[in-house]
Amino acid sequence: MSADGSPPEAHPDRLRWNAKYAGGFVPSFVPHPLAVRALAMNLPDGPVADLACGASGSALLAAGRGREVTAVDISEVALGMLADGLIAWEAFTAEATRTRSDLSPDWCLAPGEPASLLPADFAVLDEQDLPNLRRQMVARRQ
Repeated sequence: MSADGSPPEAHPDRLRWNAKYAGGFVPSFVPHPLAVRALAMNLPDGPVADLACGASGSALLAAGRGREVTAVDISEVALGMLADGLIAWEAFTAEATRTRSDLSPDWCLAPGEPASLLPADFAVLDEQDLPNLRRQMVARRQ
């Protein structure tokens, strides 16, 4: 039971946040500036807890830096956005091989890649070609 006596699945905060995240919400996964600063410090190894995390870029940043992360939120919808399903990818395009002879075409992105390489249960959130003949993509599992 919650502090107000309601069962956890009926808690007003849980209902409100689940509705927000389920209603067409597109997460940015941008980490909080404080998390960026903290994780840039020379901290001892150890786990990280992200409380009231939402669709947290901070939790993903910590995990990406090799930390074991415990992400806690009242919304299971937000937690689902974090679970084993975010890909951020940047690579040279095949076009870059014309100006960079040291690049192997095997390691460069063909037209439509990397999006075309994703499993069917992933959705592309953002994709863009950069002026330096690189392509970036962010996708998440649906």
